[in-house]
Amino acid sequence: MVAPLKRLLLLPFFLFAISVMGQDVKDFESWTNVGVNYPLTKKTNLSLKYIIGFVDNSTKFERSMISAQFDRKMNKWLKLGFEYRYAFQYDIDFHRFWFYATIKKGLGKKFELTWRPLFQYDVEYFDREYMQYNPSWPVTRNMVSLNYKFNKKLELYFYVDPYVKWKNQQPNFYRFRYGPGLNYLYQKKLNLGLEFVIIDEFNVNNPWSYSFVNIKCIYDLPKWKKIIKKLKY
Repeated sequence: MVAPLKRLLLLPFFLFAISVMGQDVKDFESWTNVGVNYPLTKKTNLSLKYIIGFVDNSTKFERSMISAQFDRKMNKWLKLGFEYRYAFQYDIDFHRFWFYATIKKGLGKKFELTWRPLFQYDVEYFDREYMQYNPSWPVTRNMVSLNYKFNKKLELYFYVDPYVKWKNQQPNFYRFRYGPGLNYLYQKKLNLGLEFVIIDEFNVNNPWSYSFVNIKCIYDLPKWKKIIKKLKY
């Protein structure tokens, strides 16, 4: 069963390469994520991140964000989470809220299928009058990824992530995000990641297609008890 699954994993990368060569990508961006994870309990985790992005072929500052993420593992296959982001940008800052679930299913010893339904809501100002004349519409996303574990440290994946905006309770499929990536665990504590992503927009005014590299560097902090023990000795 493993050999056919390996061939199946190569198919999305082949299709992705054809897609990149065949479409008119108007901009290339670069994004960097740095942060820390702290285990509150065995099942509960807190993450703090700083994110910065550049556009116009990675030459112009676009946005930076600070993020606080909380998630809890409910069982072997289900995790529930919440993330808050505050974004700084030239025109206007905004708040972003995520509520999500992560559902995983193993496919043999090496492969894993992940589904992450997510609810997203942005707010520019917490002012009733401003929000009345400048409403923000919720967005739902349903990311699906296929992961392959080469070994204990290296993981390769390919994902698709459709965006649906609910304006006046009417769904509008307006964005599609997809691409390959890898995760690498360095010295048991440092999680390194690299993604190459394409985003296509449609059903909106002036649709835009662009790609970007997303670099991740997240450090797993030890519990405070272990830090105190090391300081004592």
